[in-house]
Amino acid sequence: MEPIKLNFTATYESLDKYVDQLYNGFVPEVYGKIKTLEYINLIPNVDYSKIIPDLNSTLVWSDGGSCNAFDGAGSTSSFTGRVITTCMKHAEEALCLDEMSQYYFGPFMKNDYKSIPFEESFLRHKEELVAKQLDTFFWNGDGNCLDSITDIAATGGATGLTAVSLSLSTAVSNGIILTIDNVIASLPADYTMEDDLVIFVGRDLFDTYVRSWRNIGNYFVDYKELEGDVLRIPGKSNIRMVATVGLNGKNKGMLGKASFMHWGADKNFQEEGFDGEYNFRLRKYLLRFTTKIGSQVSQPESFVVFTSANTIS
Repeated sequence: MEPIKLNFTATYESLDKYVDQLYNGFVPEVYGKIKTLEYINLIPNVDYSKIIPDLNSTLVWSDGGSCNAFDGAGSTSSFTGRVITTCMKHAEEALCLDEMSQYYFGPFMKNDYKSIPFEESFLRHKEELVAKQLDTFFWNGDGNCLDSITDIAATGGATGLTAVSLSLSTAVSNGIILTIDNVIASLPADYTMEDDLVIFVGRDLFDTYVRSWRNIGNYFVDYKELEGDVLRIPGKSNIRMVATVGLNGKNKGMLGKASFMHWGADKNFQEEGFDGEYNFRLRKYLLRFTTKIGSQVSQPESFVVFTSANTIS
């Protein structure tokens, strides 16, 4: 086999050209890597805040067999404005190519990065990192200007299940299998037949749930339904469990209609939020990613939030 010739050929000029090339494409690439956004709503152009209309309706039926006068009493339709407010976040980095050249072909550069230019492999890695961190902000807040989506739902009237067991099940009557059954049973009756119900959890809880079914042997998991990070709940085919990096290690999850969950961003999908330039004084290449992120739910009373902790946060 012919030996691979490894050369580190990146220059600040080549990096600058690739950054310019990605100027309008970096943000779409990042958002395309966020698992949560495959299911929920992305609301662009939220420069600061935007009101999301939330419709609730009820109908009261009466006997129509006689010529009764019109009676609209009891049936109602109402709109509530759910305000989504974005929080400014940015990340900056000063990159020295002399330092990076020592590690480019080392174990930290995963996959087949040796076969593509450094600038492409480096920024591909950055896209993945930014996507993971934005997803973490969405699910957990930032401790400053951004509230977590679970807190917003819980404060708005979601059903909260606390101090539940999320451990490996040894039977359907304990551990995470029992907890997920109780979460589904807590869903308000008006929403149990919806076709876009999703239980969002971290990858750790997702794996624990799948291994629990495998270990107790009471249900054969059809691996055709196990699509990487997605599994339809056994016995409840209209509910999917989705593993998302933002909830990894957090020991909490959330069930509800995916279409009732909203992710706010400050820019349209195709616009820039990323730039870079070489600084002669520092002798380094400076990179900055900037975005605004916000979260909100419609009809918070339709959600179920669960955690192994004593409080939802």
